Amino acid sequence: MQGYLAAILRASPVEETNLKELEIFSDRLTDVVVKLEDSDQHQGLTGVTAPYIAVQQKLPGSLLIEYQEWLHRKPRKDGLSVFSKWLRKQVVYRIDIEEVKERTKKKIEDNIETKKHEH
Repeated sequence: MQGYLAAILRASPVEETNLKELEIFSDRLTDVVVKLEDSDQHQGLTGVTAPYIAVQQKLPGSLLIEYQEWLHRKPRKDGLSVFSKWLRKQVVYRIDIEEVKERTKKKIEDNIETKKHEH
């Protein structure tokens, strides 16, 4: 467990625009949470713990602001477990958005090509 957490803490800060890096970070964080749950170390999963603060320092401020807004919309218990689940969903949403952008871009390019051949 300590190895997983150490790997996260050694990692460079994640840039919000680097989706692959964000996904890897989120996956590692999920592994840490699962290991804590499996070893009945639930005290490390709730509340503002040192590992939780260290994890948040690796992420961009804009992402942490989004998390705080989400957290306060419907009061929840803050902690590593809740944050990890939220981050995982954010990564999925962002990947979905990128895929939509790519499909839209391809459609526009295809339409431009079709119009070129029509003239």
